Amino acid sequence: MRHYLLISHGTLAEGMKSSVELITGKQENLYFINAYIDGNTNIPQEVSKIIDQYIAQGDELLIFTDILGGSVNNAVTEFTQNPQIHIITGMNLPLVLNILLEDNGTIGADIESSLELAKENMCYYNKYIKNTVILDEDF
Repeated sequence: MRHYLLISHGTLAEGMKSSVELITGKQENLYFINAYIDGNTNIPQEVSKIIDQYIAQGDELLIFTDILGGSVNNAVTEFTQNPQIHIITGMNLPLVLNILLEDNGTIGADIESSLELAKENMCYYNKYIKNTVILDEDF
């Protein structure tokens, strides 16, 4: 079984979980850690608690962090030694949704295709809309 953990500076992770569940419904295998709130600064310890409480032997855990090279991301680096734990940084809603909803059995391929989709969903919208023809019959 796959489990998903969102970790961020402040409350982004909690908000991301809320947004995901607004779209998909309650996700029993989706967790979050709001780092640096209420003295919550020992991220590896918090991650270990979630692993101990929810992750069974043989399960996979995908950890999403907010910023590559940020303190949250750096704090979970030690978990890359476990082949059942995968860390993805630069989380955004399309990325989390796609990975959560896509399970083709090959974790590496699922992560790579979800990263590509997330990148495709990022654009300078003012420029995009000027270059896109919208026909009235499309609506």
